[in-house]
Amino acid sequence: GAILCGFWMIGALGMEKSLHGVVALNLLIGLVCVAAFGSVNVFREIAGLRQPQHPATSSPSAGTRRLRHPGILLIFMVSGFCGMAYEVIWTRLLSLFVGPTTYSFTCVLAAFIVGLAAGSMVFGWLVDRTGRPFLCLVAGQFGIAAAALAVSQILGHSQIFFARILYMYYHDPQALEFAKACAVFFLLLPVSFLLGGTFPAVMKIVTS
Repeated sequence: GAILCGFWMIGALGMEKSLHGVVALNLLIGLVCVAAFGSVNVFREIAGLRQPQHPATSSPSAGTRRLRHPGILLIFMVSGFCGMAYEVIWTRLLSLFVGPTTYSFTCVLAAFIVGLAAGSMVFGWLVDRTGRPFLCLVAGQFGIAAAALAVSQILGHSQIFFARILYMYYHDPQALEFAKACAVFFLLLPVSFLLGGTFPAVMKIVTS
């Protein structure tokens, strides 16, 4: 969706028609959800699942486990703040090399969305497989720090790299934008992948 809108819809349809199209898609998604779940009392089923069937033998509740790890939610909040900060800062920095256009923001956004989704899937599987969510969370945070530092260093010394891409594809604007997009995407993917692993690890720690 981000790539389609950033690279095609805005240029082909304009801002107003693109916005109307996205609004229509969101309304369609809502109608599909109502049609799919309108006959099922989802809220009553969820409320029923929250009630312990055997209070005497039930495991500690999610609230109890959350009190045991008050710092986990703080880590979750700070990690999310850092993720958004990386996205904004790197978008501004990349605009110096790939141009101050919607394309640079689209590349960063697409890399973060794909990385967050893939990281959540892989870390969710890893947490279930190992049964050690706290270790996965800590390792992921150290990995994020190392990857973000590496990306910052690379971007700080990438003028020659992007200048070479510009020289190689200056005669073909479409190939030039594609090459820059691929470079940005794969450069930022490791950080966003590790950021995506934060959510399933935290959820496994604070919920029963």
